[in-house]
Amino acid sequence: GEDTWVDVPFVDGVALIGDAAGYNNPNIGEGLSIALRDVRVLSDVLLTEGEWSPARLAPYAGERRERLRRLRFSASLMAAIFTRFGPEGAARRARVLRGVRDGSCRFGATLLAVTGDPALAPDWAFTEEYRAEILQ
Repeated sequence: GEDTWVDVPFVDGVALIGDAAGYNNPNIGEGLSIALRDVRVLSDVLLTEGEWSPARLAPYAGERRERLRRLRFSASLMAAIFTRFGPEGAARRARVLRGVRDGSCRFGATLLAVTGDPALAPDWAFTEEYRAEILQ
């Protein structure tokens, strides 16, 4: 599970979407969702802009960069919880899942980012403080 991406997924005359523009760690299964969202965001820009120069495509790059940053953060946190084995990993999973059930753990924000829309999750759900809280 690795990530790779470009910060600016276009040049004059060519725009990249989906895995061609960069992909996220596959442990959260977001490949198709990323590609479809890229199509929607890019097509919205293309349909509202008469000129398709790289400068006009900047909103696509900005939205994609932030979306993938949030997904990378969430995938890393999910991996730290669900792919660590042994007694420590099992104890961490049990604590987090128990906290989600009883409302004492804010991990639901990560689940929203992964299963819903990363833009809907609160900004604090992508901070190192939050990661430390969840992984304590």
